[in-house]
Amino acid sequence: MDLHSIHKATKLDVAMGRTALAFLCACVSGLPSYAAERSAIFLFGPEGAEHARNTAHAAASTARHWLKQPDSTAELRRTGSADGLQLDGKAPAKSIDELFLNAAREGRDSDPAAFLTALDSATQALGRRPGLRLLVAIVENPPLSGEAETALNQIIEFCQSNSVRVVILDPTEVHSKGGTASLETLGARTGGALIRDPKSLDTAALTATAGSKASEQAGADADADKPG
Repeated sequence: MDLHSIHKATKLDVAMGRTALAFLCACVSGLPSYAAERSAIFLFGPEGAEHARNTAHAAASTARHWLKQPDSTAELRRTGSADGLQLDGKAPAKSIDELFLNAAREGRDSDPAAFLTALDSATQALGRRPGLRLLVAIVENPPLSGEAETALNQIIEFCQSNSVRVVILDPTEVHSKGGTASLETLGARTGGALIRDPKSLDTAALTATAGSKASEQAGADADADKPG
């Protein structure tokens, strides 16, 4: 092969190499990036009417702050329904508040067994999603049987294995031996918490998801939204 032919072959190889590299880069850049994804589910269980409005408002506010961050999704569920409602961060605050208030009303009269089923379903759904996963459960001091305690322990183990963090908002001051202690364990062992004050929900969610830049920005947004 003469020198001219070698030169042409070399140029062709370089061009093909560049094309292959560009194609590879395009394929990689086209893949979904899961590192920054954040998924939250808000679940309403049995709760007294006197607390429903305050807890619904607090949960809706936390959901709005969550959705302000990039690559964040939030879903609203209630005990007794297998369907979840995907929330739109661009929706008016009033409409989101109404959705949460309706969920609180509809989940109000559900029983502890149904709540555990809904809790398990929500954790399973989050476990299949990439990125940061948070479950916020709003429930009022459910009494749990021995069988229910066993089921809750299985849920805790699943959450630990799949990095699902659980924050429970229970606004009651009544302490039952079973329900409250078990829910406190659920929060503590999954990196979340059991809280009583609805006004602390934003902070609890931020603490549970601490360590990400999105969480730091969400904290700043939450502080900016507070009345002076």
